[in-house]
Amino acid sequence: MGFCLFREAGSDNTYFAVNVAHVEDLQPQETPEFGCVIKFPFSIENYTPMAAGALEVVQKTLMDASKIGLGKIDAEILAGTKVLRHTPLLINNPNRIALIRELKDEELALYETDAPVVSQLVFMDGTTRLLASRPGVFATKVNANGKVPLLKI
Repeated sequence: MGFCLFREAGSDNTYFAVNVAHVEDLQPQETPEFGCVIKFPFSIENYTPMAAGALEVVQKTLMDASKIGLGKIDAEILAGTKVLRHTPLLINNPNRIALIRELKDEELALYETDAPVVSQLVFMDGTTRLLASRPGVFATKVNANGKVPLLKI
């Protein structure tokens, strides 16, 4: 079960990657432009993953990702409370990661870092780490053969 990439509903340039193995349910919104909420068996603090697109298209993208295997990845996490430092990390079991989401500018402003982009790794138990990479780059590196299903809208 691999990762797939979604554009956030209501945003033109913010994306998140989802590990299909941890998706519990999909909840379509009342109007199609607001997309579909992706539910996990745990809560994510201050964030609701909402994919832009109709329910059927989101389901198809998740099904495409379910056929992809995962490999280990050398990632660069950001460690620290206020000032973030780059720290290499080998992730042997990427299946423990449920979601990678790009931090918004106002969230990134809370930290001091020289990383141009910061994403949040959300593990299957709800714990989080910060990553110096975009969700799509992470998904490309961890998915077998670099294949990443992307929701086409």
